[in-house]
Amino acid sequence: MVTVTTKYNKEESANQEKDPLFLPTPFTYGSIPLSQISSNQSRLDASAYNIVAMNALTDVRNNKYGWTYLWGDNGLIDKAYYPGRYKRIYCSQRNGIPFFLPSQLDEIYPKPTKYISVKTAKLLTDDCIKPNMLLISRSGTIGKCAISSRTTIGKLFSDDVIRTTFKHEYDLGYVYAFLHTPIGLSILQSNNYGAVIDHIEPEHLRNIPIPNAPKDTRERIHHLVIDSYDLRDQSNEFIDKAQEMLYKELDLPELSTIKPKQYANNAGFRNYSIKSSQLDGRLDASYHLPELETIIYAISKNAAEVTNLGDKRISKGLFVGNRFKRVYVKKGQGGIIYLNGKSINQLDPNGCQKQYLSFIQHEEQIKEQLTLFTNYILITCSGTLGRVILVPKHWNNWVGTHDLIRLIPKDDSIAGFLFCYLNSEIGKTLIQRYAYGAVVDHIEPIHIKDLPTPLLKDKNVQQEINDLVLHANDLRYQAYLKEQEALDLMNNILSEKRY
Repeated sequence: MVTVTTKYNKEESANQEKDPLFLPTPFTYGSIPLSQISSNQSRLDASAYNIVAMNALTDVRNNKYGWTYLWGDNGLIDKAYYPGRYKRIYCSQRNGIPFFLPSQLDEIYPKPTKYISVKTAKLLTDDCIKPNMLLISRSGTIGKCAISSRTTIGKLFSDDVIRTTFKHEYDLGYVYAFLHTPIGLSILQSNNYGAVIDHIEPEHLRNIPIPNAPKDTRERIHHLVIDSYDLRDQSNEFIDKAQEMLYKELDLPELSTIKPKQYANNAGFRNYSIKSSQLDGRLDASYHLPELETIIYAISKNAAEVTNLGDKRISKGLFVGNRFKRVYVKKGQGGIIYLNGKSINQLDPNGCQKQYLSFIQHEEQIKEQLTLFTNYILITCSGTLGRVILVPKHWNNWVGTHDLIRLIPKDDSIAGFLFCYLNSEIGKTLIQRYAYGAVVDHIEPIHIKDLPTPLLKDKNVQQEINDLVLHANDLRYQAYLKEQEALDLMNNILSEKRY
């Protein structure tokens, strides 16, 4: 038998106990009546009786307007369903139909990462997103919510998205706002089930109470949310217009139309040859794909000049923060909103589930490396590479993960144009060219610094593209303000008690 002993330092232990940052998460417990278990379909998993969710239920039931269930005889929902499971046949972009995943629901401008066969898509026409729908993710990360808009109507989303319609149109934005509050989200997520991957079903919406606010209050919240989505759509349309102008001016081919020549057509696999002088110190095949040379040739052929992102005429620098162990705090405890790479495509990253990085613990790094400023360009450099975002006004002075490359444009006269180029399919493909890593892909600022970057012959067109993007970014800020106003109204309803 072996006995292990640990020297006990009373003074050191006392110091640790005084610092809550290093204490384990407090253990939570509570008691419930048997009748509650019976009314909750005899569920015995603790998550179904989450204390936070139970307190949230109390807050809803005690609000000054009374309450009703989301779905039922007196509820707000008309229909809630998701398509039956089906076999997905994936294919190339050239031959397929765009297919969106539930993880993309809350992205401000979701782009398809997968494509399914045309034959499969024809069978799913009735399941495409329609106007006036509330979309709710039901698997994995539960509770992502979005409203169908010009950006998503007609698109095909996974069967892991619940499609919800309402008896009255004004309840669409009202329920959206409720499910974006900490109270609404915690109640929704407390209904999950599953041993490995969490799920919810449309039937669970019957168990969710919501404040029964008067019609004029619901309409006000609804219109604010709809206005927010309209501004997002306008923003996306301006970005599309800017990219169309960029492609037209440079006469760029669509990525899916590029057909590279093969060294041996009958080999049975993709192949090509390059000169040893073109290796550039890289022996990985992805760095030398023939279509990349086609893209670079097309850019150089029609641009006034092809420079690189490190050129001092267009940027002040590129950098990432150092890796570090993050210490988080709760809202209001001296923290700063912290963004990760997965959330940068969202209007309000992580919504009511934001993380806050301790300023006391990371003051020096926050000031020198992590702080974000309006019109910085962020590029994901680990895992999913090449996501690009132009920092909007409401992110100013937030902080971002070290897995984001910061590109600092020289000034606002070039920031929008650089974003437009890097955010295009051509730009993303060139970024991903530099990927390295055996398990998780990475890129570094030194790679992006050398990225071929065109300057247009017509400076007026280049400036117009820049201004369109900056205007689109301002619209996203206005959309954020509208949504926050709606959420403030909803939180006020939940905080005002009857007693």
